[in-house]
Amino acid sequence: KEAIFTAFLTRSSAATLPCSFRVMDSLNIRRELSSFSLPLGATINMDGVCVHLPVFAILAVNIFGIDLSMGQLAILVLSVVLASVGAGGIPGGSVFLLFMVLSNLGLDEAQTATVVALAIGINPLLDMFETACNVTGDNVCTYIIGKKNGMLTK
Repeated sequence: KEAIFTAFLTRSSAATLPCSFRVMDSLNIRRELSSFSLPLGATINMDGVCVHLPVFAILAVNIFGIDLSMGQLAILVLSVVLASVGAGGIPGGSVFLLFMVLSNLGLDEAQTATVVALAIGINPLLDMFETACNVTGDNVCTYIIGKKNGMLTK
């Protein structure tokens, strides 16, 4: 719970790393694993971003009455996955990835700017849940890998 609450309040996966290390230590996961997997997860495992970006993309196409083809949906999935890997572990880092995702869907600059402006307005609240989701994923994956591979200290 400590790591999740810290992630929720700081909105930063990177700032939550010390708490995540303490949680893994209390669960008897070896430092060799947690010192590798937690920073890696804080950098590239952005589960919350993979939820956040498509929600705004679907909102955008509904606002502007755009029908997405199967090809555009495939582009949406690909661009969201690539954007989530490129998201930084900093507060609000994912909101600016909307520019890439929305422009890949064919929205013009004015439409993209409108949706990003909406996102910036509510992003601090959404970012809390997004970061908590990211950190939870990092911790759960580290624990499962440690448990399955016998990387426990006791």
